[in-house]
Amino acid sequence: MAGRFAPERVLLDGKVLPRVAQGQKPAAGGGWSWDSPGQMVTISLPRRSVTEGYEVELRGGVGYQEHAMYWQAGRLARHVRGVAGQLRELAGDWDSVEAQALAVAAKADALAGKLQRGALTLAAARRDIDGLADAELTALADSAARHAKEERSRLGAVCAVLGVSLAGRLEVTAGGKAARLRPEVMRDSIAPQAVQRLLASLSTPDGTRWSDISKDLACDPCFPAGLVTAAVEVRGKWAGLPLTGTLSTTVDASSLQLFHLVGPFDNTERKGLETVYPPETDLRIGAELQGKGGPVTWLKTGWRWPVRSTGGPNFVNLEPLFKPKDFTVAYAVAYLWAPRDEDAIAYVGSDDECKLWVNGEHVHTYPDPRPPAPDQDRVPVKLRQGWNTLLLKVCQEEGQWGFYLRLAGADDRPLEGVWTALTPEGTPPQ
Repeated sequence: MAGRFAPERVLLDGKVLPRVAQGQKPAAGGGWSWDSPGQMVTISLPRRSVTEGYEVELRGGVGYQEHAMYWQAGRLARHVRGVAGQLRELAGDWDSVEAQALAVAAKADALAGKLQRGALTLAAARRDIDGLADAELTALADSAARHAKEERSRLGAVCAVLGVSLAGRLEVTAGGKAARLRPEVMRDSIAPQAVQRLLASLSTPDGTRWSDISKDLACDPCFPAGLVTAAVEVRGKWAGLPLTGTLSTTVDASSLQLFHLVGPFDNTERKGLETVYPPETDLRIGAELQGKGGPVTWLKTGWRWPVRSTGGPNFVNLEPLFKPKDFTVAYAVAYLWAPRDEDAIAYVGSDDECKLWVNGEHVHTYPDPRPPAPDQDRVPVKLRQGWNTLLLKVCQEEGQWGFYLRLAGADDRPLEGVWTALTPEGTPPQ
């Protein structure tokens, strides 16, 4: 292939960049070279301010496009050989399906060989590869569907052949306050037309077509405080045979976001940590209390769906919320609903010192100043079935002020079925 698959031109900001011999130093205005055996282009650009940026365009001739088709044929062959291994677990009559898969791979290899020898035009290569990917993979998916061990594995077998997987994804709306499950096709398929035929056959049990599938995740006034799993069943047909599957997604909302906050109380000479203020003995949300310099302020935080399925730490920044802010104390109150009595772990990070109570029982003290970070303290706690009250005391000297707080199971995995609310009333949706 050396010498046949080379880019023709490289443009910088719309102007042709001079080509230089490999290993030759380009001029100050930049240049490019091509390593044919390694199939690699090297581009040297002139010095420029990072605010200006570069616009570089690589253009290839017929040979370059043929190289792309050669790669496509090789990808098809590799994919089908990989599928042959996956189908061993999904297809009952393994031998016949494997033989068919290897025959498709051989055809793809033959097309790649013709391209390499220059025995196939670009137009013919594109036609043959597209046709092979669509027709042969469709036929292979038909065989996999017929030989699948059960209805649910049939959808997995067809998806494996077509090179995709079907899943649910969380679509966050209303500025993070609402979310819904939407269907998603994972990975770009090598047979997009066949995939579209598959999707056109899929719907939910109530008849909602693939493109219209949408399941709202209920919350407000109760919000998740652990692992959220959303799922929807889909049904369809392939080769006249029924398909069944589940689209699902999970979101880790373990990092607590919803709090009542009250402060500031006095922390002069760092005495605030051991000074008992009213929230520790008589917790009444909104109560009129005297703090440092006058009446305290009660505040509420909001809740948003995590932007990533794995969740992430939520830092509650107290610094802009209370005045005065130096040498002070604030309290955070969270209400958690648990579906059963269970052991859990509270992970605390704070700036500075802190104390934690669960259902009125003191469970943790950190006595020294520190900068905040997630999961600085690991505190075993017990949750009871129904509503639980968490009270966190956070002291402040100077500078940054705030905390992290999240809950996990005793095995450090996210809790399931746990909810949070600003008012501990009723039973959250299940």
